Amino acid sequence: LKGLDLSVDPCQDFYAFACNTFIKNNPPQTLSYGQTQKLINEAIAKKLNATSQTTTNGFPMLEKDWKEESLSNGKMWKAIATLELHYGLSTLLQSMVTVDYRNVSRNALYLDQLPLSMSRDYYVKPQFISELNLYRDNMIKAVKQFRTDIQSPASDETILSVIFYIYLFNYSFIGSQIFLSLSFEINELDSETTKAIQLEVSLAIATMPGEELRNYELTYNLYTLDALSEAFPNISWNDYLETLLEPNVQKNADPRKNEYILEMPTYFGTLNTYLEGKVYSKRTFVNLLMLRFIAVGSFLF
Repeated sequence: LKGLDLSVDPCQDFYAFACNTFIKNNPPQTLSYGQTQKLINEAIAKKLNATSQTTTNGFPMLEKDWKEESLSNGKMWKAIATLELHYGLSTLLQSMVTVDYRNVSRNALYLDQLPLSMSRDYYVKPQFISELNLYRDNMIKAVKQFRTDIQSPASDETILSVIFYIYLFNYSFIGSQIFLSLSFEINELDSETTKAIQLEVSLAIATMPGEELRNYELTYNLYTLDALSEAFPNISWNDYLETLLEPNVQKNADPRKNEYILEMPTYFGTLNTYLEGKVYSKRTFVNLLMLRFIAVGSFLF
């Protein structure tokens, strides 16, 4: 009886009278797309989750018992290299092998600042608040879907808190406008998520605009592995490069004997400072890595 539509005259359309309400409350799945897409999403999510477990011991904001001490600095940088090597996903930095333009007889490994998810202007200019909000909303949807697919018990509040602060400006006059669109109060958010946005925005601000990257004198800075380790000791260069350069590559290119071209030393100086752990926790860094991972995960398999 609950499936009957009493607004329809059964003498005129008995099928509608008998079935309309039931169909409305139980929409049929289109197996050619809906159910198939659901199965694909779940398969992708499970593989992403498995990768996160092996690289960073999981996704901190979706796991209650994630512990920083379980992930060494070296393992985190191996994870960063693994995401780049096997999935083409650059996170805190990006690398590229191409001809050394000062010595065209050889190739060189260029190490550059992190690729931003949006134009740099969206992070530093107030007129792009609406674009930032849209990006934030899409990230929230992606993480919620990922949570469902891996059956994580993480609450909506946890997801909203972390993602919101990762993509919010740290300028109070801009932030006050974005706060107006939220469904939760600022006092519900904890210090961890506050630091997450400061990290994302600070790294974006530390990057150089595109026009400065075209200054080849500025972006050509040769470093050996020892020099990198001395200048930026909180970046585990040895773990990163040994993972990035697989054994078959290392036979012809010993990471310790080669020189690397650092395109923006000032960016790496800022990153090195934040990696000290005095301002931003390792948990915050890993949340950023995993957010980027699931954001592009559907294109990786």
